[in-house]
Amino acid sequence: MKEKLKILFVCIENARRSQMAEGFAGTLGKERVEVFSAGSHPSPAIDPLVIEVMKEKEIDLPANDPKD
Repeated sequence: MKEKLKILFVCIENARRSQMAEGFAGTLGKERVEVFSAGSHPSPAIDPLVIEVMKEKEIDLPANDPKD
């Protein structure tokens, strides 16, 4: 079995772009990648607009929380 490619997206708040990048990479990479995102000063929650936009792409982010 091949080892999964590990990807880390890092930003400051981990509430917008890095969450979107994690969602797209995880969805498009399916079983081939293991994706993480983090922020140096995480927000308390993901931006609701980001959750809404990603839902339009059928990618569910509410399970993710900003993390450091």
